[in-house]
Amino acid sequence: MIFFAYAVFIYHPYVKELPMGDTTATGMQVASIIVYVFAFFFVMYSISAFLKSRNKEFGILTILGAEPAQIRKLVILENMLIGCLSIIVGIGGGMLLSKLFLMLTTRFIGMDDLPFYFPIKAILITVGAFLILFFCISLFTLLFIGNKRTLELLTGTSKPKKEPKASWFFSLLGLALLTVGFVAIRSELNGETIMLAAVTGIAGTYFFYSQLSVLIIRLLKRNRKTVWHGTRLLWISEMSYKMKDNARMLFMVTVVIAIASMSAVVILSLDQENREQFTNNDFPVKYNVYTPSDQMDMSYIDSTLEAAGLNYQQVYLEYFWSDADQSAVSVMPLSHYNRFNAIQGKRRSNWIQTQYCS
Repeated sequence: MIFFAYAVFIYHPYVKELPMGDTTATGMQVASIIVYVFAFFFVMYSISAFLKSRNKEFGILTILGAEPAQIRKLVILENMLIGCLSIIVGIGGGMLLSKLFLMLTTRFIGMDDLPFYFPIKAILITVGAFLILFFCISLFTLLFIGNKRTLELLTGTSKPKKEPKASWFFSLLGLALLTVGFVAIRSELNGETIMLAAVTGIAGTYFFYSQLSVLIIRLLKRNRKTVWHGTRLLWISEMSYKMKDNARMLFMVTVVIAIASMSAVVILSLDQENREQFTNNDFPVKYNVYTPSDQMDMSYIDSTLEAAGLNYQQVYLEYFWSDADQSAVSVMPLSHYNRFNAIQGKRRSNWIQTQYCS
C-alpha cells in the first residue's frame, strides 16, 4: 500500500508542473525503492518462519506419500495466493487513501493540491513488482525444505541450537558499509548520495545485527574477569543467541524507523526550503528578461495586483552575467545598485570593489 501510494505521486501527470515537483518525486522514488527492498526481506523472513513452523506437517505429508515436487508446488501456490491477495488489498487501500496522501504531501511541502486521477501506471508497476517479488521469494524459500529428510522435518524446531558464530569478514564489511553510509549522508545531499547512503546503511545494519554484534559478544566472553562474575555469564551467553535469532527482526525494525525518519526529514526540509525561498526574497514578484529582444509585458502582473487592491512599487534592475572558469559572474551598474540599496534602506555606495577568486 505504501509502495503504491508513492507510485501514485511519482507518476501523477501534474507533478512536473509544480515548483518542487521533480525534487519531491525523486525523493519518493528513493523511498519506494527502500520500501521494496524492505518488503523483500520482510516477506522472506515471514515466509521462512511460517515454513519452519510447518516442518512436522511436511514430514507427515512425506510419510503419507507426498513427493518433494508436490510439496514444492504446494508452497509456491500458497505463497503466490497470499501475494495476489496482498496486492489486491494493498492497491485497494492505496486507492482509498491516495487522495488523502496527495493532499498531505502537497500541504507539507507547500504545493498546490493535486487532483485525483486513476493511476493505471502505478497499478501496473505495483502489480508487476510484487508479483516478481513473491515469485522469487517462493523459489528461494524452497531451499528451507528442499533437502531435508523426513526425520529432520518431523523433529521440527525441537533440535538444540548450535553456538552462534560470526565472520570477521562480514563484520568488518558491515562496519565499512555503515561508515560509508554515514559519510555519504553527511555530504552534499542529492539523488546519488541518498541512494548510496540508503543501500550501504541497510546492508551495514543487517551485518551489524547478524555478524558484528555477535562477534563483539564472543570477544567479550573471552574476558573471564568481566564475564565470570555474578549473573553476567548467563545473560551475556544468552545475548549472543538472542541477537542471532532476532537479527532479522531487529534489522527490519531499524530500517522501518530509519525510513520513517528520513521521509519526515526530507518532507520537512523541502517545506523549510520552500518557505525560505519566498520569505528571504528581496522582491515578492520577479519578472526576468534574459535577452534584449524580449519585450517586458507587465500588464498581467499589474492587473492582478490592482484587482487584489495591493499597493506596490516597480523596480527595474539591470545586470549582466556570464560564465568564467565554471563560475557564474554577475555585474550590476552602480546606479542600479544604489537604487536597490535605497529601497532596502541601506547606505548609498560611491564605489564597488570587485575581486575574482579562483
